[in-house]
Amino acid sequence: ADKGLPQWFLDDERRFAHAEGYGEVELPEEQLANAREYLKSINSRTIKKVAEAKARKRRRTERALTKVRKKATALAEKTDVSEREKAKEIAKLYKKKIGTDKKPQKKVVVGKRKNAGPGGKSKSVKHVDARTRSDTRGEKLKAAREKKGISKDRKGRKQHKASAYKRSSRK
Repeated sequence: ADKGLPQWFLDDERRFAHAEGYGEVELPEEQLANAREYLKSINSRTIKKVAEAKARKRRRTERALTKVRKKATALAEKTDVSEREKAKEIAKLYKKKIGTDKKPQKKVVVGKRKNAGPGGKSKSVKHVDARTRSDTRGEKLKAAREKKGISKDRKGRKQHKASAYKRSSRK
């Protein structure tokens, strides 16, 4: 099949590359189907530790919400505060407890190699080079311009200023 291979390699292939050398065993189709089904059942189950962690998180949020509800009812029963102020306070309480699901932003460390910045593997640090950083900055600025509705070919002071310094205009 392959041309240009050395003779010693072809001899080794002929000698050792056989399926029976790897212990190939014929199994009945029914047994294979049972094994596949069993593996599917294992893979479809949620991992126990993940399920426990989710349950802990759910309990924690539930506990926090009950505390917030108690505080909110206490605030609502106050008579010396206006309705608007009560609503604001209650909204603030809920936002403080519920609105904490956002992940903290990664700190970007610029360096030519991975050893720039704090050492070790950290989830809060992303190592980038200057090229990547400037590209992402450009993309952000472009998105901001599009959001504001500024066209791409911005002809303004900068362009006119530059044309004053061209060699052709100087005499």
